[in-house]
Amino acid sequence: MKTLSISVLLTLALTLAACGGGNSHEALMQASVGQMTKFAEALEGVKDKASWEATKPKLESVLTEMESIGKKVKALGEPDEATKKAIGDAMTKQMGDVQQRLMQASMKVMQVEGIGEDVGKFMTNFRERMKSTK
Repeated sequence: MKTLSISVLLTLALTLAACGGGNSHEALMQASVGQMTKFAEALEGVKDKASWEATKPKLESVLTEMESIGKKVKALGEPDEATKKAIGDAMTKQMGDVQQRLMQASMKVMQVEGIGEDVGKFMTNFRERMKSTK
């Protein structure tokens, strides 16, 4: 399950990181990093089953916003290579930092006793919903 959570989060991060271009793409990239940060913050607060249950609505809200961002990125279409590079260069450190936080938080949550199966189901749903925005 740890691998599932990490792969889901990395797939999302890389999908969003691949988006770039123009002011709209840049704004959406910043928004996606912001949502990924919220996701990590929520996961970092999970210490037991009760905190996991309290965190799920927050994660659901972030997921809904990420779906919206993904649809907007898809609607914008593919940016040119120069724009991709410019945004990629500007976002590399920030995206790397948030990816690291997500991986660490995800691994910690998977170790919390009594919630692994539920976390796995949530992450599978997360992955499926993110696929729909590609």
